[in-house]
Amino acid sequence: MKKQILLSILLSCAVPVLHPGLRAAESDTKSDTQPQNLRDKALKEYLIGTWMEDTDSDGVKAHAESTYKEDGTFSGTITFDAPGAPPNAPKSATFSGKWKIEGDISIETLEKISLDGVPVPIVKKFKILDIRNNTHISKDLEDGTSSLNTRKT
Repeated sequence: MKKQILLSILLSCAVPVLHPGLRAAESDTKSDTQPQNLRDKALKEYLIGTWMEDTDSDGVKAHAESTYKEDGTFSGTITFDAPGAPPNAPKSATFSGKWKIEGDISIETLEKISLDGVPVPIVKKFKILDIRNNTHISKDLEDGTSSLNTRKT
């Protein structure tokens, strides 16, 4: 159970972002003045960089930092604080994979993770719900959870 919680936290940490000027992504309709491919390119350019997320799920606290690169790859680390976990339980993990933007959805494929027993690849999709200057909220389309991410400066 703890491994499933840790995996869920890990997968929610690689999350998409949008440029503040692209609020049309919050709508279910496409903008007539902004072709889809141009919006996707702008979203990808904005996502490039390092993002942080702190979560607390069922008493397991986690801090993740994910770096999205121009070549469509991402990598990162996550640290765990799980009170009551066995002494040999993992305290951190590294991960990597590929990402792309399609409309207001970030599609992320986790290809490698330093935790034993996690089957890869894992594909996750996140919908953008809210965009601010250096933060965004996104929703995991599989489990419905929302998360806040902050650009690392």
